[in-house]
Amino acid sequence: MSGVVLRGVVRAVGMLRYGKVASLDEAMAAAGYRDRKYFNKLVHKAFGKSLAELDANNQ
Repeated sequence: MSGVVLRGVVRAVGMLRYGKVASLDEAMAAAGYRDRKYFNKLVHKAFGKSLAELDANNQ
């Protein structure tokens, strides 16, 4: 995974985790991603967890 892709994924997950955005869709849009399935794949590669697990931890 390239550094640019990883940076976007980490940015989106960080914004979601620290309350800068209200939803996962807003975080994805802010990082420039539209396809949820592809984004989930990138998150799983970067963090070893799915979006659902990260979102559940955020609640």
